[in-house]
Amino acid sequence: MARSSSEAAAARPPDSLTEKSPMPSIRWTTAHLFRASCSALLVALVLLAGVGAVNRDHEPVELSLYDVQPRHFSDVIELTGNVEPLKSETVSSECRWSTTILSIVPEGTWVQKGDIVCVLDSSEVEEFLRARDVPLIRARATLEGSVQDEELLKSANERRLAQSKFAAQTALNERDQYLHATHPQLLDKLEQDLSLWQEQLESAREEFAYTERLWAQGFVNHRTLDQANFILQQKTEGVRKLQADLFLSNEFTHPRNELRLQFRASNADRDVLRTEIMNSLAETKARLTTLANERRVQIYERYVNSARESIAACTMKAPSDGQVIYANSWYDLSRGRRSVEEGKRAYFQQPIFRIPDERHKKVTVSLHESLITRVRIGTPVSVQLKGFEETPVAGEIVHISNYPKSRSYYTPDVRDYYLDIQLKPTPEQASIIRLKMDANVTISLFEDVDALTVPNESVVGVGGRNFVWVYEDAGLQPRAIQVGESNDEAVCVTAGLREGDRIAVQLTPQQRSGLQEYAQNMISGL
Repeated sequence: MARSSSEAAAARPPDSLTEKSPMPSIRWTTAHLFRASCSALLVALVLLAGVGAVNRDHEPVELSLYDVQPRHFSDVIELTGNVEPLKSETVSSECRWSTTILSIVPEGTWVQKGDIVCVLDSSEVEEFLRARDVPLIRARATLEGSVQDEELLKSANERRLAQSKFAAQTALNERDQYLHATHPQLLDKLEQDLSLWQEQLESAREEFAYTERLWAQGFVNHRTLDQANFILQQKTEGVRKLQADLFLSNEFTHPRNELRLQFRASNADRDVLRTEIMNSLAETKARLTTLANERRVQIYERYVNSARESIAACTMKAPSDGQVIYANSWYDLSRGRRSVEEGKRAYFQQPIFRIPDERHKKVTVSLHESLITRVRIGTPVSVQLKGFEETPVAGEIVHISNYPKSRSYYTPDVRDYYLDIQLKPTPEQASIIRLKMDANVTISLFEDVDALTVPNESVVGVGGRNFVWVYEDAGLQPRAIQVGESNDEAVCVTAGLREGDRIAVQLTPQQRSGLQEYAQNMISGL
């Protein structure tokens, strides 16, 4: 039995279909390889019967088939950027005043280390410095006076404290002297005198009694008796006086003297404490005054030093040999503005110019945050410079920013990470690379030299699952597949297809709706 025209067309070698196949050409990422393999496997068949997707009541339709074979697959992205130095020494304005750029050497000028590159206007800073010199001199004089006052106060406090300690020690010595010397001696003297007078009183009594007997016998006259009686009364009065003095000393004089001396000693000790506290308060007050004056001097000195440093910083010199590159931001340049040129204002720590390292260069590009997990440091890339596209330069990702940035004010949800790609040119390429050249960077996100791939248009997704039409036994059969990596033209199949299967591509509306209906019925049946 003769084969149909469609089967005969499928049996012809693939090369015969290159010019006759009605299916449009498919652009793959690696176009020159994938286009040849796809066009060699596409065939045209006219099918009269199919499963679900082909309406038998209609006229036969022309069907494009794709032969599933291992192929080279890659998912690449292209990004744009400018050639910049990998490392450069940036010189920023260290003048703490916002000032004007008086002069700056032309961009691209070759300078040597120590050459003057930029001069800022320092007149405003110099006026500020002159206005702060007089307050600084006054503050220093006040500080010297407060330091001298503090020293004098310390000397006076030491003298006053020494006097109070001397008074306390003297009072303590007087108390001890009275308790252990003066009072015992006085008491002992009174007791001795009393004992002596008592003996004399006893003798006087005996003498009076003897004289009284003699008077009674008539041996002495009355005058001798009166004399003996007077002596007895004198001795009796002396004993009574000494007894009264001893009683007064023990009961009144001694307690009063002891209490007075103890009070003087205690009060002297408290006076020492009061003097120490008063001295401490006075020294603290004087120290606070000195510290306040020191702080004032430090503030004025900081103003003056800052002004002097800013005046010196207005003359900006080259930190190394190289070409001068103005530190104009890309954002300003893209809008026709320049922040660094003569007459422009310069603020503190604003980058003014850079001295790039001409030996090593890089290209900085932005990558959407959804793709950042697919690149890593060390990933090789290909860089094409504008005007030299035929000689791509090798490169390598050397830095990935830690945080993403919004692409613009109007799209805050669209965020990009920034990649630094170091160029690794050959000696011939290095001679033509210049800074600020436009560059196209090609990054391979995924690559497999032996992957089963199918065109994107042949896959129908329903309910999170994917299906294709497989040509089997002169008819189309639906089949579920599992997919992996994909690009703009093809998708990798990880399960559901094998080498040699043929699937339908460029599906007609009937075929697509039939496959969707089958997939929905299959999913609902599960």
